[in-house]
Amino acid sequence: MDAEGRYIEAQFGSLSVISLYLPSGTSGEIRQAIKFKFMDCFMPYLQACAQNGRDYIICSDWNIAHKEIDLKNWRANQKTRGFYLKRGPG
Repeated sequence: MDAEGRYIEAQFGSLSVISLYLPSGTSGEIRQAIKFKFMDCFMPYLQACAQNGRDYIICSDWNIAHKEIDLKNWRANQKTRGFYLKRGPG
């Protein structure tokens, strides 16, 4: 799944430190599909991690933003794949 080295986990006793980098959706539909596939596979892994008794530190660049404050150039990126600002309540 991770031939690009975007997921690395190091274990130190009962602590796992994870480095994760997800592709940016701005690089095209194929990369966005890879990102969605990884996220679909990664969620059950995260759920298992929550149950296994280990401690985790996840250092990540998810390349996902859902609020203006989450993105440096939010005005210029309003129609960019991976950042579609949801308007309205909430």
